[in-house]
Amino acid sequence: KEEIYMLWKAIAGYEGYYEVSDTGCVRSVNRTIHARNGCVRRLRGRSMSLTHTKGKDGNGYMVVNLRRDGTSKVSLVHILVATAFIPNPNKLPMVNHIDGDKTNNSVSNLEWSTYSDNNIHALYNNLRKPKGTPVMQITEDGDIVNVFNSATEAERETGISARQILRCVNMKAFYAGGFS
Repeated sequence: KEEIYMLWKAIAGYEGYYEVSDTGCVRSVNRTIHARNGCVRRLRGRSMSLTHTKGKDGNGYMVVNLRRDGTSKVSLVHILVATAFIPNPNKLPMVNHIDGDKTNNSVSNLEWSTYSDNNIHALYNNLRKPKGTPVMQITEDGDIVNVFNSATEAERETGISARQILRCVNMKAFYAGGFS
């Protein structure tokens, strides 16, 4: 039987209360509580229950409820893992799941990224559909020249403003850049 060793680090802001592992597990730590009435309680550390958020596709991120000083906070596990184990010298704002599996919070599956890179990764790996209305570029004779995922993409490719394109899509104009 192979043993799996996990590295554990304190969760920032919850030092002495909780730790996160490099595999995405969260646990509370053994600690002593001094109540206001002078009583002393010893709490034994335990593994924390992780739950799913409800995503649009039914597949959400893993979250854990952390408590301290009478307040409770729901935290995304992948953010806890990345913050504890992955340096972020460029202060990138997003944590990307490399394999696209939102439940795989192992440090080897996470990376810091920009919003743009995270969206490109999601689109490239079919993790989400492009936003926007599909747009067809049609000649005056009715021949289809090109199909775009959105007016913004059509603007990038043709140089015709997205506003003009959307006026055609919404039947407020007949032509945009010489195309219907």
